[in-house]
Amino acid sequence: MTSSAVRVDQSIRSFACAATALLLSAVAGCPPQQTPPSFHTKEQAIRIIDRNRQSLTTGLKARGIARGRFRDDKGNNHAFELIGKLLVAPPNHLRFTMESILGSDEFEVGMNRDKWWTVTHRPGSAYHEGPRGQTRVAESPIPITPEQLIESIGLNPFQPTTAAQRIVEDHQQLIFFSSDEFGNVIIEKEYWLDRRPRHLIRRILYRDDQGRVVFKSQLDRYRPIRRDGPLLPRLIKLSWPMGGAELTLTVDRWEERENINSSFRGFVSPYDRGVEFDVVDSPGRSARDHR
Repeated sequence: MTSSAVRVDQSIRSFACAATALLLSAVAGCPPQQTPPSFHTKEQAIRIIDRNRQSLTTGLKARGIARGRFRDDKGNNHAFELIGKLLVAPPNHLRFTMESILGSDEFEVGMNRDKWWTVTHRPGSAYHEGPRGQTRVAESPIPITPEQLIESIGLNPFQPTTAAQRIVEDHQQLIFFSSDEFGNVIIEKEYWLDRRPRHLIRRILYRDDQGRVVFKSQLDRYRPIRRDGPLLPRLIKLSWPMGGAELTLTVDRWEERENINSSFRGFVSPYDRGVEFDVVDSPGRSARDHR
């Protein structure tokens, strides 16, 4: 074969390889180019988030799979998979229950305008309640509070006067401060927002007075609940790093319900609805007061 023929043959092979690469690229699809991160002032970021929240006009109902793990008093790890049910009418009313696939109740946390409560069922049934503003962690292996839960979904209104901001590569962080018992200014919580459209809440962190993360919420798989409605997360990952507990709620569907409002019966505590418990932890009440 002459040198000219060799060069022609090599050219044909090179062309064939390039054509094959282009064909494979067209079939597989090129990765979309990412929108560059944008900058918003603190006030603009808060308005974007509040606009999403304010487009919600009714209460919400959600159902999904609740998976998690926790560490018991002896240091042993346990995993669970339950049915999670959530009712919420922001900003003051929430009820979250977890039950077995067979329908038996395992755990409940809730709040209304006046009080918060938690219910556990193993070993025996126990009810704990207290006035709003004096919330303590749930008496269960998953140390969740109703205020944390409603905020972890991104449904609480902001108080912009108490926030500062920090800009990092992919997130705009809104940082909220408070004071400890000695008057020292400490970071209480952080909201991490996307710097790319649609500028959604991706993380919420709570810190203790030493700056350690005590609670973290990660939000993903946002979907609109109706064509012009708010975007809500379908994947909610909650964790308590210091205690080793985790809870992931995978929501099948969010639904708007007109009847889920401040007067909805589901936001009346179980004790006030007449449910009996083996143990009652409430100021001035006992397990048999309502019998």
